[in-house]
Amino acid sequence: MICEDYRLRVVYDGSKPIGSRVLNVTIRCIDCDVPRYLPLVQDQYYKVVSQDFIGNGGGGYTMISNNRQNVEVIGVDYDVVMNYMNRQAPILKDLDGRIQITDACMSN
Repeated sequence: MICEDYRLRVVYDGSKPIGSRVLNVTIRCIDCDVPRYLPLVQDQYYKVVSQDFIGNGGGGYTMISNNRQNVEVIGVDYDVVMNYMNRQAPILKDLDGRIQITDACMSN
């Protein structure tokens, strides 16, 4: 299962066993005027927004619902996204490259 997010760049190796397939994760800096990606720090907390469906484990995304901490419900997803976009304007288009798979032999 691949979780797609525009602030993350993830490199997977599909030939590795489940739980060991993620080779590298970088996260887009929210404090930078010019978009850049920094290494994910494993013991750091990051604010994320998700739909209620995904956040509660829908679609098989139990890795999110089983690891939720400091959850704050701040509104309906449409309103939250619109408020964010208004605060962050202008929204800069970024090149893709979010997901890279080095060996696509994923059987699970």
